[in-house]
This record gives sequence, C-alpha cells and structure tokens, in this order.
Amino acid sequence: MPGEKLFEELLVGEKVEATSHSRIMTGSEIALKWEELEELLETLFDACLAFDAPRIRELLVKAPLGYQPQSEPVDLVWAKQAAQGLASPPAPAPQGGKRVALRSRPTSTAS
Repeated sequence: MPGEKLFEELLVGEKVEATSHSRIMTGSEIALKWEELEELLETLFDACLAFDAPRIRELLVKAPLGYQPQSEPVDLVWAKQAAQGLASPPAPAPQGGKRVALRSRPTSTAS
C-alpha cells in the first residue's frame, strides 16, 4: 500500500537485545550526564577555535561515542598554505586558559 512503512531501523548502538516480541529489539545507548557532555562540548569548541585537529580527534576518540577514525587527520587548508610557505602548524589550545562559553549561562539572582 502507498505510504506503508515496511521496515524501520532505529538502533544505532552495538548493545542490541531481544525483547519478548521476535521482531522488536532494544538497544542500550551511551548517555553522558549533562555536566560531562557540557564539558566535552566546551573543550571541543575551544579546540575548534584553535584549529587544533589533533586535539579534536583525541577528544572524540576518548569520548564514549564509539568514534573510530579511519585515517590520520588531514587539514587541507593548512597543507595548502604550508606548501606555499604561508602557514605554520596550528598552535595547540592553551591548557587551563580562558574558556569560551558555548551559550550564556543563567545567573542566579537572590530574591
């Protein structure tokens, strides 16, 4: 019939388990606490601002995301500029330096 959905796969993770119904499966996905996710996003954002591809890769590999890179990182813009003698490798992001907030944080006001 038109519009009839015959098959849909929603599972992304690797921990797939059967249920009492033979055609329904469940998956256990990785979930970070908001504080952990926010810290990861802030750190990734800082690395992106610094154009620090090795740091970005390191953060993604260490995060519980299942990210498995298939090759070494390639920065085509830097490689082109370096070939023309216009660039030096990007400086690593400062450790413990000032962080740039991804979003404004609510401030508490005393009533």
